[in-house]
Amino acid sequence: MTSRVWTLLLIVGLVSASRSASAQPDEAGADLLFEEGKKLFEAGKYDQACPKLAAAFKARPLTGTRGLEALCYEKIDKLASAWTAWRDVRAMAQRSGDEERVKVAETRTADLDGKIAKLVIAVPREHVVDKMKIVRGGTEISPELWGVPVPIDRGAHTITVDAPGYESWSTTIEIANGHQRTVDVPRFKQLVVAAKSEPATEPVRGMTGRRKLALGLGAVGLAALGTGLAFELSARSTYSDSKTELDPTRQTSLYDKANSKRYLADGFLIAGVGVAAVATVLWFTGGNRRADRMAFVPSVSASSVGVSFLGGF
Repeated sequence: MTSRVWTLLLIVGLVSASRSASAQPDEAGADLLFEEGKKLFEAGKYDQACPKLAAAFKARPLTGTRGLEALCYEKIDKLASAWTAWRDVRAMAQRSGDEERVKVAETRTADLDGKIAKLVIAVPREHVVDKMKIVRGGTEISPELWGVPVPIDRGAHTITVDAPGYESWSTTIEIANGHQRTVDVPRFKQLVVAAKSEPATEPVRGMTGRRKLALGLGAVGLAALGTGLAFELSARSTYSDSKTELDPTRQTSLYDKANSKRYLADGFLIAGVGVAAVATVLWFTGGNRRADRMAFVPSVSASSVGVSFLGGF
């Protein structure tokens, strides 16, 4: 049977070579790869021949090229690759109506059916998660093939399973021709997402800026209240003097002075109460999470009350 296959393949190779004179550049390259692969095959250098033939078929998919590639895989004991290649030969021959090659491909495929290794990747339904991906040897396995015995070349194979938000899992297995292995995919372990921590803040040492400001404003408020009280007492005294003054002109002057002092007293008292209220709010809200540096300079004069401060709060 092997002699028959080889004869058919040689005939196809000669036909392919005869086309090279009129072939396009890419096809000519494919013919050269085929000729080189065929020479290596005839020399018994199968490990070198198979990649050349695979590249030739990829560049120019001819039935004969794929058939010689299948036979080459058989020589290096890659029976699953050979089985797949023979199935391609059968399909291509059926499309072209070449019954002779269909029979050869069917015979080789049937002969390999009981010799190839098979791998089952079992994924229980409860273990399936969103966007789960299974990769074997760099090739992703579609979900339709999960749980299906898939032909595989003998040797070591690594299976990796990934999914967003879960820990990756992988295993490596050894499998021999004629055997079937099952890999059970375990339940995924969900990744633990670390809670977002608050940025470290400077430890509070001593009094915060707000409370420093509250004390400053409190002092200004007390000063304003004291000044207002002083003007009020002075206004009352002047008003009393105006009542006992006999000179009408001087009496009027004292009365006006008393009113002016009372206006100032009212202003200072109102300002003092307002500043004291602000100081109270700042004091009770001054326990913030970071230490602020604050400097203040209160100022009081006979006609105004104020405070200057530096820093932030």
